[in-house]
Order: sequence, then structure tokens, then C-alpha cells
Amino acid sequence: MQKIVPIQRLRVHCFWEDRGQIKPGGKDGAEPFSRTRLVSQAAVGLWHSLARNKSLGSELLHLRSEPEIKRRVVIRLENFIALVNTRPADRDFIAACVSEALQSFDKTTHDHQPRVTILVKEVAERLGLPRSEQEDLRIAAMFHDLGKLGVPLEVLNKTGRLTAEEERFKPMHLLIALAVLEQIDSMRGVAKIVRCNHYYNGYPEGIQSEDIPLSGQIISASDYLDALTNRRPYQKPRTHPIGRALKKLEKRMERQDVRTPYDPRVVSALREIALSSKRPS
Repeated sequence: MQKIVPIQRLRVHCFWEDRGQIKPGGKDGAEPFSRTRLVSQAAVGLWHSLARNKSLGSELLHLRSEPEIKRRVVIRLENFIALVNTRPADRDFIAACVSEALQSFDKTTHDHQPRVTILVKEVAERLGLPRSEQEDLRIAAMFHDLGKLGVPLEVLNKTGRLTAEEERFKPMHLLIALAVLEQIDSMRGVAKIVRCNHYYNGYPEGIQSEDIPLSGQIISASDYLDALTNRRPYQKPRTHPIGRALKKLEKRMERQDVRTPYDPRVVSALREIALSSKRPS
């Protein structure tokens, strides 16, 4: 198993020191980086770009429009975006960068990602979606919480009620993720799925219920089920038994007061997966 080096112990150099000079090689280009080393370096750059000193989310709070927010994100992450665009077909490389950055930033979010990814993958397979859609869904699940790197940890893991100011961070992490994904050539289809994930929570604005594809429902329902069955630092301990969690999921399928009830096919697939494997636990 690959040993994860804490981001705080890695030096940011090579392509990150020389703005605009993206070189997949060692210092001064003398020795090429292995894939593992390149992932670690990219994860360092991503973490520093989003979370160093003052978190990016804190800088974005005074901006009013989605385009303004996205422009600021792209400026902050221009080196990371340039790097990953040199490997347009290697989406797992990009996902590995994000995963490693999240591991050093917040273990809860890092552990949540693979669980949701497994659920999403199995639902897509059971529903018989085309291979290309299954792959986009798998990648979207790995990226759906990317923007949390830009949210202060004291807000992300706060145990009490959020203040009005802190509530403004909720849509911010989605906009950060979208700004990054929309700039990566191989990720624009994935960005459309991620955009739909939080529609049930009321953001982003400007999206209509008829615009929510089945893929968006799959990732949102899988995310919700995992949240019900695994503890989060900012919630009271409330790990639900599978049966109770599935009943809460089914209520979102039946209720008319939610923005778009979950598709019965998605809920049925999640029920079969959860009961057959006792997952998530």
C-alpha cells in the first residue's frame, strides 16, 4: 500500500514554484517525477492553493455572483489546472491528487468519498447505465466534495448551529469544485453531474427540477444515505441502522415538498445494495 506523506511535510517546488512553468520533472527538470511523486506534488499545490493562510472560501464571501467566484478560484488554482490539463485522458490521476489533498485536510471528508463512490458505481451498474455514464458518475463521486478544501475546518466540522455568516459557506464549496472542474478539459461532463448533487439542499440557484438527470439523483441519494449511516463531527451521534436510514431515503422519494423527489429506481437500487451487503455501516 502506498504510504501517504502528510502534506505539511512536503516541500512545494518544481512546477509550483515557477508559475506557468509546469514541468513533470524534478528540481530544474533534472529527474522526472514518478507518478506517485507527481500526485503528491499536485496534492500539495492544491491544498496550499485552497487552504493556506486564509481559506479561499473566506476570500470569496464578499463576492456576489457565481461568475465572480469562479474567476477568483481559477486565478488561485491556475497552476493546478494547467498541470492536470497536461494529462487530459488521465482522470484517475486528477482524482488521486484530490484524494491525497483531502486526506491531509479532513479525514471525515476523505473517508466519505470512497464510500459514496462505491455506492454510486453499484447503483449505476444495477440500473444498466452506459459505460461512459458509469465512468462519469464514478469520477463525479470522487470529486463532489473537492470544494471543501476551500472551507475553514472550524466551519466544516462545527458541532453547533452555524451563524448566518457561516451558512454562506454551504454553497461555496460547490462553486469552488465547479470552477475547477469546468476548467479541466476532461471534466466538463463531470461538472454537470456535481452541479446537481446539492440541488436538493437548495443550491445552486437557476437550476430547474426538470434539469436534474438520473446521474445527479444517483450521486445525491448515495451521498444522503452515507450521511445517514456514518457519523460526522458536526452532527450529534446519529448513525442510523440500515432499515431506518432507508425509510428516510424513501421519504425523499415520496414527499412532494422536496424540490425533486428521488427516482424510485435509484432508491430501489440503493435498498438492494444496502441490504445485500450491509453497507454502508
